[in-house]
Amino acid sequence: MTAAELDEVKTSLARRELHDLEMRTEREGLDAALTTEQAAAMLGIARGDLSDWRRRHIAFAFKLGGEPRYPTWQFTKVAKPAVLPGLPSVIRAFPDDMHPSSILNFMNTPQEDLLDEDEASLTPIQWLEEGHDAQDIVDILASFLQS
Repeated sequence: MTAAELDEVKTSLARRELHDLEMRTEREGLDAALTTEQAAAMLGIARGDLSDWRRRHIAFAFKLGGEPRYPTWQFTKVAKPAVLPGLPSVIRAFPDDMHPSSILNFMNTPQEDLLDEDEASLTPIQWLEEGHDAQDIVDILASFLQS
């Protein structure tokens, strides 16, 4: 096998591994979501109220098999679960065609513009949990979409 052939094989394997990782990440994003019944029960609200929250962009949901699914990342992990503070403006900033796994990755990726008091980058989830301004996340999304 020549060096060029070996490089071609390595490139092909790397592409396959990347594709597998993308598929696994996409699947994790879809699997890490609750049905309307599950999310409403966790939040202690009626299913109809949760559906209203979705329509009003208070809670985020995507369709899977025609049914709304509510990603778990948007819920606080305090004694009484709730939607992250400031989430409605962030939800409105998501492009309609942004895949749920891309949203999951964005919300879980530290952003260089979201710094805590120690100058450490926070994820958008951490930023909202700490009570910071959601507009900072909206601005990041807007600049990302313009690039």
